[in-house]
Amino acid sequence: GPPQSSEVQALDRAIESKASNSELKTAISKVEAYRKAKQEELEKAQADLRKVLSVRQEAIATANGWL
Repeated sequence: GPPQSSEVQALDRAIESKASNSELKTAISKVEAYRKAKQEELEKAQADLRKVLSVRQEAIATANGWL
C-alpha cells in the first residue's frame, strides 16, 4: 500500500516504546487530524471532478468507486 504518514509512524513508535498515555493521546490526535485533512482534500477533489464530468461520466466514476 501507500507509505505511512509521519504521523502514523510516530504513533507506531509511541506504541512500540510504551509511551505514556498523554504521549499516546497526543500521537492519536495528530493521526486523526492528518486523516481528517486528507479526507477533506479527497472530498474537495471529488467535488471538483464532479464539476467537469457529464452525468454519464459521473455515473461511471461512481460505479467504479472513484466518487
